[in-house]
Amino acid sequence: MDDNTLKAAIRAIMDDTEVPPNKRLDRLTTFLKENGLAYSTMLCPNDFLVHPHNRGGAMINALDVHDKGQKILELGFRRSLLTDSICFELSPHETQRRVQVEANEALVQKSSGLLAPLQGSERYMTVSSSHTTAFLKASQHRCKRPGAAGGFLNLEDEALKEAVSKGWPWLVLSWRAEFLVPTLPAFVQMVLNSVHSVGLGIQEMEAAQQVALLVSSGQSFKDAVQSVKASRPACHSYMDFVGLYVQKFGGGPDFPLISFLSDFCKELSITVCIGEELFKAVTSWDLQEPSTQFPFLRASLLACQLTSPKIVDGTARLLVKSDLDRLKGANVRQNLLQAEQMVAHAYQVYVDSGKTTVVQRALGLMMVRLSLILVKKEKLGREKLEVYRSPEHVAQLFATEATNSAASASAAKADGKDSEEEPALDLLGALSVGEQALLQNKHLKKDGRYVHADYPEKIFVFTGLENDEAQFVHTPLYGSPETVLVPPDLFRKWKATRLPLPRVLAKDAAEGLMYGKSSVLAEAELLAEAQQMLFKLYQDHNSGDSAALDIVTPTNIYTSISFPAHKLKLVPLAILSKPKDASKLTLFVEWKGAKFQLSPWPQLKDFDETIALSRPKSTEVIVPFYFVKTTSKEEDVSMTISWKTLDGMKLPMLTNVKKLSAQTILLQASKDLLEKKDGSSSKKRKTFAVWAFGLMVTIGTSTSLTWRDRQIVVPPELIVSIGELNYLKVQPSNRTLMKLLLGARTAGSLTSSPGLQQLRQGREDAIAKAIKEESKEKGSGADDLFTEPKIKKPTKLASTTLEFVMVDGLQIGLQQKHKASTDLLVLMESDTLDKVFTKITEDADPEEKRRYKRRRVAEKKENSDEPSEHSD
Repeated sequence: MDDNTLKAAIRAIMDDTEVPPNKRLDRLTTFLKENGLAYSTMLCPNDFLVHPHNRGGAMINALDVHDKGQKILELGFRRSLLTDSICFELSPHETQRRVQVEANEALVQKSSGLLAPLQGSERYMTVSSSHTTAFLKASQHRCKRPGAAGGFLNLEDEALKEAVSKGWPWLVLSWRAEFLVPTLPAFVQMVLNSVHSVGLGIQEMEAAQQVALLVSSGQSFKDAVQSVKASRPACHSYMDFVGLYVQKFGGGPDFPLISFLSDFCKELSITVCIGEELFKAVTSWDLQEPSTQFPFLRASLLACQLTSPKIVDGTARLLVKSDLDRLKGANVRQNLLQAEQMVAHAYQVYVDSGKTTVVQRALGLMMVRLSLILVKKEKLGREKLEVYRSPEHVAQLFATEATNSAASASAAKADGKDSEEEPALDLLGALSVGEQALLQNKHLKKDGRYVHADYPEKIFVFTGLENDEAQFVHTPLYGSPETVLVPPDLFRKWKATRLPLPRVLAKDAAEGLMYGKSSVLAEAELLAEAQQMLFKLYQDHNSGDSAALDIVTPTNIYTSISFPAHKLKLVPLAILSKPKDASKLTLFVEWKGAKFQLSPWPQLKDFDETIALSRPKSTEVIVPFYFVKTTSKEEDVSMTISWKTLDGMKLPMLTNVKKLSAQTILLQASKDLLEKKDGSSSKKRKTFAVWAFGLMVTIGTSTSLTWRDRQIVVPPELIVSIGELNYLKVQPSNRTLMKLLLGARTAGSLTSSPGLQQLRQGREDAIAKAIKEESKEKGSGADDLFTEPKIKKPTKLASTTLEFVMVDGLQIGLQQKHKASTDLLVLMESDTLDKVFTKITEDADPEEKRRYKRRRVAEKKENSDEPSEHSD
């Protein structure tokens, strides 16, 4: 496997945040072993250095090494408990190897004898078990103990001596794996740190350093924060704020302020927690100052908190959120700006010195002293009050404490010692006033659109900064652009808008949307042509009119004269529309290659002799095509549907198949009869249509019903399958069903319909009769024991295997798992549905509302009429 493929595979495993960290590490080590980039072996403490990326670059803390080692001794050291020990090989490349060795040398030097010196024989670097390994190595070399007790470590404990001499199992990761993916050590260390039972929790600055390291290696801030959060640091609950601090106040691409605070903690062996409340307060501290965001002052406040004399449960207790709130006042603004400038200058001295330890310590002290002066907590600091006389005095102390190191650095340069010039700092303090104001006004984006109260009805575009002033340009349709320059303190008065900029549409674009080129208008014209042609064909070819046909109530159509075979022709006059999916249409017309859906106007439902007087404004019409019902008896079929092409339009037409005498009912074949003729199973048909006085049932991906020219898509919950048949659940207050049965008045109800009540009662009687007959057939000798056996109500369906009953010749379904349902289950067959719909609507109250509404009103009224128990 080539290096690029290996690199991509390793990164893919590390970045898969959907997988828990421990499982990711297992997959990673397995992959590295399979590809020769990892192996297991026995190693001793003298074989190790500490990896420079361990714990976000802090490596290890000498005091924590002894503290943890002492806890292990008190519990009783057991070599078998040393698990998940992982290390990396030292790099064979001279430059990288020197960096790794020098980092350990500096670590040992700063420990003041608490850590073992380098032996020159080390070949590996720890990323886990680091503190334990360092303690065993320090014990082997009899390093001194910290604190007032003094003394030296030793190997009197036999278990310690055995671990030092024999070692324990380690998983060694190849230097090549780190070379391919430089963030690999940090990832391994973060995962292992989250699971070690006596591990030291990652605090805020260490977590911030790890985020900075991952971002510098190419990860996004979001991914870097998630990766560190997955290691369960002590600041896990507010890790997003830690990432935000790094992004906004870290000092630029290399995050120098984060590195300084991390080195500051390492130098002073600080492992305390800043605390969630203060860290969030420092990160979200908004002073509304256009000239700066105070990156150095924020770092100073964190450094001050880290040096707190008071520590409770590992968290510093010195500064609090209210201290920062008091610094928001206008009366202290000049003091804050002065402190920010002083720390910025001192930091530059630190950089110029080569970032020596002496100047680092002096800068850290200056930060702490200035912070305590600003919040007026000098008495709570670790130093005598005389050092807090004034900010100017603090600056003088810094100059004195840093002088020797700065002089040494200058002398080194004068001697010609190789020293690369530090790149220009990318710090917030180095930005111009206008750039700082932009950071405070995040709504201002280049090329964004903005409005201002002083310029009504004008839209401006922000084009950038011009000498620290924001430049807004308004470009009218006709005329010269108008430019407005705005000072930083007025940036906030410009409001972002979504209104579009006025502009003239290109001639060719406008032409493409006008008549002659617009596809929308062309489709509309084609539809209008098709609609006009359908009217013409109806006028020319429809032979069924009021002189030849009798419209009969309810819902029938008869001949009033005789017709020879194929002479009665009925054309489906309807409103045409463009379908969503032409492939699913069963009834349509086709014109010039386009299919159009037929949507009939509302057909006449009922009438009397005074229709002309009682319904002068009726919107109902009569199109005989939609009055022809269906029959399942072949001998009764008088009309058949066929497809004709007339004057270029393809359309369906009903034609009499045989000679018809006067007073003959017009009927067409039902779905079942058509399927029987075709010899195909209804289950294999994806789509079919049945017409019965305007009733159409279409089954495909959805089921729709059309009755009396009203069409609905049936909700799935209203279709019940029993055996191999489908039934429609007639819920008398269902909105969708009421739209079909009652028209537009969807708030209506058929609960009190006499026809519905009659069908329900008929079903109950049929059920009772069926159960009684089944009981007689089965018989039960238990009833003979009692002179008056208890009469059982035959309402449970569990005692019968019935799937349906017949009520007035209509098939009503039964569900076995329930008692007799209140809702009717009507066989989904056109004739049955038509008869049921007609029966339950013909005597229904047209003004009836939903029963639960009426019931609530009645109950409320009834309650209001009841006399109070305490009334006189």
